Amino acid sequence: MSEAPIREITVIGIGGIGGLTGSRLALRFPAAGRRVTFIARGPHLAAIRAAGLRLIRPDGSAVLVRPDLATDSLEQAPAPDLAVLCVKSYDLEQVAERLAAVIKPDTVVLPLLNGADIRERLRARLRRGIVPPACIYVSARRREPGTVEHVGGAGKIHLGPDPEAPAWRGEELRAVLEQAKIPYQWHEDPAVAIWSKYLFIASLALVTAAHGADFGRVLASPKLAAQARDVMEEIRRIAAARGVALPADIVESTLATTGGFPPETRTSYQRDIESRAPADEGDLYGGTILRLGAAHGVATPVSAELAAAIARLRA
Repeated sequence: MSEAPIREITVIGIGGIGGLTGSRLALRFPAAGRRVTFIARGPHLAAIRAAGLRLIRPDGSAVLVRPDLATDSLEQAPAPDLAVLCVKSYDLEQVAERLAAVIKPDTVVLPLLNGADIRERLRARLRRGIVPPACIYVSARRREPGTVEHVGGAGKIHLGPDPEAPAWRGEELRAVLEQAKIPYQWHEDPAVAIWSKYLFIASLALVTAAHGADFGRVLASPKLAAQARDVMEEIRRIAAARGVALPADIVESTLATTGGFPPETRTSYQRDIESRAPADEGDLYGGTILRLGAAHGVATPVSAELAAAIARLRA
């Protein structure tokens, strides 16, 4: 199919992932006539408007980024040719409904949220546009209003064709990523990459949040390490039931990857639970595992135990 040019780029959610990805885009454009809009809110938006977004790189250096526009209103921003979606999962439905009113039939909506079924959740609310299945491998966080830190990882995006628009090959999107020097890999079926990331982040999110434990404590404790392994196995079985064949060594390789992080690493879900944040991503982790497990006849007792323990902490 003939692909429309991407001139208006909107990055929705300027937290860790959105701040890093948006910065990479805004630093390279308006090359080739492209404009970049940041959708943020509250003190973070005010700081970006006043002085730009400060991106701290893994080596400690920093760069100041100024998008073409920073606003909290999708409706007042230019209609996007590319919408990069980086909100928290608990904001996904509301943002998707607002996005549905402003996108065009050929708008590309690139979801970079954590989660195994994000594209399906989006498609339930977006009747038009192109929504490629995608994920990003990176560690990044918002440190304070106006500042985002790229902690580590290349920030590589994995993506593939939209099953509802199979003729779309993403040439224009790939050109954008290449011009912005954003690493990416095109897969004819990116499900393995998406589920591999979910297996890692969901298992560690549940164990760290339930026990208030950082990565080092999880790996050092036979009990907590066993729980993480069990959740990974539950997720692997759900993926298999959905026709996604993860690598045979996915659990061991994921545990090895976890050991490569600084011992004091905590998940964002854990931080939200510990700070008693008004909203958290419990549905993205425990909720999704239990829901998909039930739908496919896969038992998920350890995920259920951890989700219940977190619910008691929230009570």
